[in-house]
Amino acid sequence: MSSGIETLRASGLCMGMTEQELGDLLAAAEVRTHAASDRIVTEGTPSDCLFILEEGSVRVETASSVGAIHIASMGEPGDFFGEMSLIDILPRSADVRAERPVRLLAFPKRKLAEIFA
Repeated sequence: MSSGIETLRASGLCMGMTEQELGDLLAAAEVRTHAASDRIVTEGTPSDCLFILEEGSVRVETASSVGAIHIASMGEPGDFFGEMSLIDILPRSADVRAERPVRLLAFPKRKLAEIFA
């Protein structure tokens, strides 16, 4: 199991951040775990949280107009998703499911706003 700081350092989202900034960011994180196949994010729901994958893997799924599931991308430790929630108020654009058991660092928009205000 990697530490939260190691996960943040490895994430492209946090490139160039100082140790203090990483520590402040980690303090705002909520650790969430999900079993394989759990839905983490549901398409069409309000977007209010950014996630950085600490352990496991996820898949981003979209449904076609006839209901076929398309795997848009896969995520591995250090990858992030939900970043659009930080810049717009649109609902989630895809489902995200745990491919294997996952451990996530979740950053609610309100907490990030406090840090970066």
